[in-house]
Amino acid sequence: EKLKECHLTTSLSDQPLTEKLKIVCRSIGNNTSFEMNGNQIIITSEGCN
Repeated sequence: EKLKECHLTTSLSDQPLTEKLKIVCRSIGNNTSFEMNGNQIIITSEGCN
């Protein structure tokens, strides 16, 4: 819910998945992180900058 108003435009096609997730999390805000659990990716955040 907190991320539904966050917008990001970028090209990440040449990056590995974990690098893409790190870039997305840094773009959203300092308190944003991700966790990979099997075939799920969970992004935790307090919202956009």
